[in-house]
Amino acid sequence: MQRLYYPDPAILWRVLSYLGLVGQEEPDITIVATVVYVTPVDGQGDTLTMVVDGQEQHRWSVRCIRLWEQDAQDTLAAGNPSRLVRVPVCASQ
Repeated sequence: MQRLYYPDPAILWRVLSYLGLVGQEEPDITIVATVVYVTPVDGQGDTLTMVVDGQEQHRWSVRCIRLWEQDAQDTLAAGNPSRLVRVPVCASQ
C-alpha cells in the first residue's frame, strides 16, 4: 500500500499560523482546528512550548486525533456518519 501522507515536523506551527491568518481576517468568529495523526510515526504532539532561560513564556495547544488510538468497532457503534471515514484506518492498525 502506497503511503499518501508524510510526517510534517512543522504541522503545529503551520496550524497556528493558519489560525492567526484567519483570525486577522475574521476577528469576531470562533476558529477551531484539529490535527489528525494517522500513525505514531507521524505524530508531532499537541503542544508548542516556548522557553527562554528555563522559563516558559508561551504554550499553545492544538486538538489532536490519533487514529491508532481509535477503535473501529466503537466508531461504527457511535452511529455518527462523520466518524465513518476513520473506520478503515482504525481497523488496519
